[in-house]
Amino acid sequence: MSSPVDFLLPQQWSELLDLLGSAPLKSRPGRPAAVCLLDGPSGTGKSTLARALLAALPRTRGPRWAGLQLVQMDDFYPGWEGLAAGQQILAKSVLSSFDTADSGEAAAAETASKAAGYGYWRWDWAADRAGKWRTLPAGAPLLVEGCGALTRETISLADFGIWIEMDEATRKARALGRDGDMFAPHWEGWLSQEQQHWQQNHPAQLADLCFSASLETDL
Repeated sequence: MSSPVDFLLPQQWSELLDLLGSAPLKSRPGRPAAVCLLDGPSGTGKSTLARALLAALPRTRGPRWAGLQLVQMDDFYPGWEGLAAGQQILAKSVLSSFDTADSGEAAAAETASKAAGYGYWRWDWAADRAGKWRTLPAGAPLLVEGCGALTRETISLADFGIWIEMDEATRKARALGRDGDMFAPHWEGWLSQEQQHWQQNHPAQLADLCFSASLETDL
């Protein structure tokens, strides 16, 4: 089997698909469907890998991934200082049933669209404020990718954790090559938040599989 992403060898890709396709799901209350969390520093290829999994899992690994929903934490970090807040949104709203009692008056207008109980407010980066609500079907499997996805709390609410890494100089060049005009002024501040996450949560130790992206990756 070939790998659809340049930074995983074919055997690594097969190992990942086999884990997600056949390893037992955790017994846990709440969301009944499979959940995978994909974490790693900025610029390591998380989005590329997530898109490949979104295409491959429902097609090759059977009913547990049918109707797979991709959740990207970039959609709900509340601004450039919002990594830790994004982790709480992931734990309390995306992976746990949404509690309208804690959501404030703004959520009341969206009650009808949140019957399933899971979802998040999209962040409007241009306006620097919360935007529209996205409802996630309670019975749908989830693939969540983003910096900070793996914490002790979130992994307890998920079935699988994947960590991907790359040396800082290379990933910085790639991230800024992709989002330079927007990202460059915030790189150091975001890196500081990432480092705090690594020190507090040790995400690589929480992961079921860890990969080191090759220097040839086209992100």
